[in-house]
Amino acid sequence: MRGPIGMTIDIAFNWTDLLSLRVLHHYKIAHAVPLDGEVSYEEIAQKTGLREDLLFCYLRMGMSNHISDENPKTGHVRHTAASRLLVTSTGFADAVGLETEEFVSAGSKATRASDKWGQETNEPYQSSFALVNQAPIFEVLAKHPDRGLRFGSAMQFFTVDDAWDLRHAQCF
Repeated sequence: MRGPIGMTIDIAFNWTDLLSLRVLHHYKIAHAVPLDGEVSYEEIAQKTGLREDLLFCYLRMGMSNHISDENPKTGHVRHTAASRLLVTSTGFADAVGLETEEFVSAGSKATRASDKWGQETNEPYQSSFALVNQAPIFEVLAKHPDRGLRFGSAMQFFTVDDAWDLRHAQCF
């Protein structure tokens, strides 16, 4: 049993899980791994442009959450079901990208936005997203078509299953 300290510290350290997932998504690391094979860290680093030592650290963090795997006999990286989906499911990859590239940054500024503009505001310019991006979400998405397309694809992905139905998020 972890107890109250262990459980709370686990939550506080979740940012490391998000960081590794963000790096894996941003550098398209899963795309550098053959779908039905394995590859060395050196080859992935060459394909992605991420330094090998950093790649090793981020992949190992991801492995602790089953986002990728290492063959213990060869030391090479291979896919898990999750990393394979990052390659084969555009909607899934876009949902991961939307959450890790857009919403994590905005979410980390929620208390700062509340302190700055108060807790009662509903103005788009007075949101944590606007605080990070200097503009409301839909203005940013309109000015950056790639981000807008990712948003649309992610929203479509979230509607294919009842698990993501908005009724489950009533407090937000």
